Amino acid sequence: MVQRRGEGRTAAGDPLTPPVLPPWRLSDWSWSFEGRSVYRAAEAEWTETGSGITHRVRVGSGTPLKKLRHAYPTEAEALRAAEAVLSGAARAAMTLEARLAGFEPGLLGGASVTVTGLRPELNGEWHLESVSHQLDPGGLVTSFRGRKGTA
Repeated sequence: MVQRRGEGRTAAGDPLTPPVLPPWRLSDWSWSFEGRSVYRAAEAEWTETGSGITHRVRVGSGTPLKKLRHAYPTEAEALRAAEAVLSGAARAAMTLEARLAGFEPGLLGGASVTVTGLRPELNGEWHLESVSHQLDPGGLVTSFRGRKGTA
């Protein structure tokens, strides 16, 4: 199965509804801000083959702006590259690692989860990079690592 990162869809293309985790479901959690620039816009160039004219495409709005270094052969490729850079910058902004008080079978790597009741910047939807379901002496336990953008 090939799909864009963070789309939250099944193999059949159906949307996955992210589970909602209130604070009482988390037994242990930590978060970090990675300090990378969170771009609000991205710009890429593409060059017409016949005329040699260079055009620019821009995705998003505001600053900071990420300008891609390389020129692309078509407008579609330049647009796709700019969207990928903007999407990646948004996902890389914050990381949340959590261990749940119990088992949550609805958490899947590549899907999303909605966290509520924590700090305002931590509430909302997170893209799950990894999910672990383990059998501990107390029963089944789920832990995950997720990323969230601020854009």
